[in-house]
Amino acid sequence: MTRPAAEGRQPANVRDPTKQWLSPSLEIYKVGDIPNHRTARSVKGYRKMFRSSVVVLSVLALPACSEMTYGPQSPIEASAAQHAQDLLWTIESEDGGLISSATAFGPGRLLASASAMEVWIGHKIRARHGSTVVPVQDMRLAVRQNFAILHIQEPNIALPAAAETPREAERLAISAASAAGPFAGVGPVVHASRPVAGPRNVDELVLAELPAAGGFAGAPVVDVAGRLVGIADTVLHLSSLDPAIPPRVDPGASIPRRTMTILPMTLVRATIQAEGLDQPPR
Repeated sequence: MTRPAAEGRQPANVRDPTKQWLSPSLEIYKVGDIPNHRTARSVKGYRKMFRSSVVVLSVLALPACSEMTYGPQSPIEASAAQHAQDLLWTIESEDGGLISSATAFGPGRLLASASAMEVWIGHKIRARHGSTVVPVQDMRLAVRQNFAILHIQEPNIALPAAAETPREAERLAISAASAAGPFAGVGPVVHASRPVAGPRNVDELVLAELPAAGGFAGAPVVDVAGRLVGIADTVLHLSSLDPAIPPRVDPGASIPRRTMTILPMTLVRATIQAEGLDQPPR
């Protein structure tokens, strides 16, 4: 897979004719129609603050807790992991390379990580779920909260049941995209042991000890009843880069578990309503 060019390599004076602005923290792009660049200083400012506090799972991750057993430990947890896998979609490049995970979010809509998707602006990408492969029509980036809504031609996606805010030590399950196929993991909800800097309030997020690897950002995280808690967001930035976090998951690979932030559905829905993200694609 050829990764798109990095930010800053496109002319600064090129404008995006198909981009619509609904707020200082929102961008809407028609996939494949515009050059790969960003022009809004306010959006770049949010990204700079965000990246100073965390590193997104689609790139690298950072240490926060020790290695632990992360697979389902009971039939209930195995069932929860299967519910998470049912919600999992894989976002791919045009040549089939893995970009990131995404979560089913109702008819024709997927949730993904904004930071994972922004570098693919202007490139044709597609979404896969089992044998279903469809092109992504457009993406709407809520960059301050770090999520993206992707529109696809798949009307049969059900709106997942939303979970209440999980309690400390409650077990959550994740299913994430990898080169080896869907990867399932389970871990407990935890509290932040220290303040976390950045534009977002950590109290609005859910923290859990879950397996972390490249491509996991945007993956569905559910409770033991199979209800959607939110999407995998980041690993807390506490010190230096952690070489144990693999950039991809190969068959038989050992995946470390780290303190992961989860973007809860309550925050996603509040942002969608405030930013007008529920408008249909044009």
